[in-house]
Amino acid sequence: MANTYQTLTEIAGKALKRSQNNMALVSRVTRDWDDEFGRRGRKIGKTFHLRKPNRYLHVAGPDITGVIKDYVDPPTIPITLDQQPVIPLAFTSADWLLNVDEYEDRMWGPGADQLANVADSSIAVLYRGVGNTVGAGGASALTGQAVNPTPGTALISTGTPNPYRVFLYGNAMLHQEGAPPDGRIALVDPLVQVELVDYLKQFHVPIDVLSKQYKKGLITMGAGMEWAYYQNIYNHTTASAFTHGSALLDGALSQATYAGINTLTVDGYTASANKIFLAGDMFQIGPITTFGLASGVQAVNPLSRRSMTWLRSFVATQDVTTDTNGRATVTFAPTMQLPTLNDVPATANPLQNVDRAAVDNATISFWGVRATTYNAKSTLMDLIFHPQAFAFACVELPLFEGVHKAGRATDDKTGISIRVAQIWDGYTDKLITRMEMLYGTAVPMPEWAVRVQTT
Repeated sequence: MANTYQTLTEIAGKALKRSQNNMALVSRVTRDWDDEFGRRGRKIGKTFHLRKPNRYLHVAGPDITGVIKDYVDPPTIPITLDQQPVIPLAFTSADWLLNVDEYEDRMWGPGADQLANVADSSIAVLYRGVGNTVGAGGASALTGQAVNPTPGTALISTGTPNPYRVFLYGNAMLHQEGAPPDGRIALVDPLVQVELVDYLKQFHVPIDVLSKQYKKGLITMGAGMEWAYYQNIYNHTTASAFTHGSALLDGALSQATYAGINTLTVDGYTASANKIFLAGDMFQIGPITTFGLASGVQAVNPLSRRSMTWLRSFVATQDVTTDTNGRATVTFAPTMQLPTLNDVPATANPLQNVDRAAVDNATISFWGVRATTYNAKSTLMDLIFHPQAFAFACVELPLFEGVHKAGRATDDKTGISIRVAQIWDGYTDKLITRMEMLYGTAVPMPEWAVRVQTT
């Protein structure tokens, strides 16, 4: 049968459906954004802001005289429409006469699969905006030290005594960070999934769950999380060949507004050293000891604001190079929220996520140690997260006049949109075709995600 659907809107619709069916990550993160994201004609590079959950401080009642605070808008985080993957193809008139099934299998179908993969990868790479990390055979976040992640160590491999344990610690970290208990997801590499399924077969498991594990070799639900495997988990390689033993904070930190702090200056490095941190490298501020940290910046519970006794882990979001004096500015996540504004006790910060301000010359620990131990190490970055930790915003691309044909399909529920446009070249009898999306990603709630280093 000849090709009976000649409109690109129909082709875009089929491509959209196929892409969405193959999106393992985009379908599991928040796609709730302000109405302005739904407007048509947004141009690449446009930046908008997502609202984060608001938080408040309580006072002892019943009398609230003199303690009433003006309402403050919730904090926001920018999200930029800066990713526009395109599948560029050229068809002849003969190609256009393929039957429907052939056209799908050979032409737009594989293109739709590729768009889905690119969109998913744009979520997986957001591990570089997450500081919380567990590893080292299940190092406990409850022992006074958040993590000793041991990059490059085979944490989960054949014969690991309890590969499930490290994910339980990661989930416990989300509890401590105040993440909602429902909807949490464990995203794992397929080879890690093998070890997990093999380990769990020895325990009493509900028969329906055990049946799925046996038939498909997959964990679907367990330990309060939905489990999903993803073949494109990022392998992070740490910065190489630089001594971190002398690294210090250059200048005490103070916070003036609710916007928080997301940059700091470090010194004590080699002058003009290239990439002392890579985007995704984790660091902590203060000594690595079990309890009674003298100057360590510890994480706090977001509601009680009491210390959780482990150092807050931060992650460099950009590569870092030192100047001629061995100093450098580090841009990091999550944003540091100090206990007070301008160091004034009366200006308590409801967004507080650390127990104290870092002092001048506080030590900087690279992946939990002050040495080159973990330089140039590689490790898989599996993830545990709540859907609101990450955001994906997709908008409709415009349909321009003057092209041969153009079509577009949008899912009203998710906002995901695909455009297909063609221009006919009369000299070569080719239809120059592009299938594409326009979207942006962000990490609005990095505290609600945990990186799990598995190999």
